[in-house]
Amino acid sequence: RNSMHYIHFMLRDDLETYEYANVETKLDILKKCVELLAKIPDALELEVYLNEVSDITKTDKAVLRAEVIEQQDRDLPF
Repeated sequence: RNSMHYIHFMLRDDLETYEYANVETKLDILKKCVELLAKIPDALELEVYLNEVSDITKTDKAVLRAEVIEQQDRDLPF
């Protein structure tokens, strides 16, 4: 439950300014979102945040999910 509050806190400011950001900043925000989402171990919680980020950024959820999976693979310890 704590990670849910942490993730929401970490994304809130970036997502509130997303609409008004330039393309480069939008990409930076999306990369930050992916890095944070990749740390969520709970599938249901991840789904909720994928939906939220997808809705706010108008980014296809499948693309976000693929980037999260790729990030998780990069984060593996071996």
